[in-house]
Amino acid sequence: MNKKNKRTSSVLVDVAIPNMGKFDFLEKCLSALPAAMGNISYNVWICDNGSKPEELSFYDKYKDKQIHLTKYRQGVGYPKACNVAARQGFAPLILILTNDVFLEPHSVEYLVREMDDPKTGIVGMKLLFPEGSPHGPSGKVQHVGIELDIRANFYHQFIAWNPNNPKVLAKKEAFAVTGAVFMTRRSIWSKLRGFNEIYGLGTYEDVEYAIETRKLGYNIKVSQEAIGYHWVNATAKEAGFAYPLNENKHIFMSRHNKDLRYDEWKYW
Repeated sequence: MNKKNKRTSSVLVDVAIPNMGKFDFLEKCLSALPAAMGNISYNVWICDNGSKPEELSFYDKYKDKQIHLTKYRQGVGYPKACNVAARQGFAPLILILTNDVFLEPHSVEYLVREMDDPKTGIVGMKLLFPEGSPHGPSGKVQHVGIELDIRANFYHQFIAWNPNNPKVLAKKEAFAVTGAVFMTRRSIWSKLRGFNEIYGLGTYEDVEYAIETRKLGYNIKVSQEAIGYHWVNATAKEAGFAYPLNENKHIFMSRHNKDLRYDEWKYW
């Protein structure tokens, strides 16, 4: 597909996927996309973020499909990889998707439906722990939104709860949603220039993006109907690195300490 065709296409969603190794997960992630999209038109833009050269032949099988690739010899970090992938397309909606999230059928259709509200700027989904996850019980909640406790610590609301618990099902809005998978408008993404790359390898870029989106007058929602399974940090574990949580928290707090609000009490 040439640049002119991309600009004039009627594709509704650009799926931006950063990948670094873990091709078994990426294949499962990509295999789930057609059913997750349903009737939604889409393109996939992958930024390969420093995979080993001998692994790159994996992409050959996708040359004739709506999957497009940008490659970096060395890792550039999660925020930049997402930015590189997202800016390749021109669809009005962007789905940020990590390779360790496997979407349920029609999940993206539900996200698009939430975007029918012009005041919605970001919509996340209900993520569950998959079978065999080392991070939580199979089939229980991994994510239905990110909230802030009284000590200004961010946490995943209702983690390990039953996904059909009435309190879980009542959750419609959130302070932020995980950067592992969410939908946003390209107009917002372009205005904010995507994720802030100051966060290097990653963490806190998703919360900052939510804060800046809210400042533009948009809401942040969670779709209870859109469901996926999240392995959590599968790439980092495979590659043997750790995210700079403490360093990035200091960066984030220096930039946004006045933008925080204590919301934990509202959901109990």
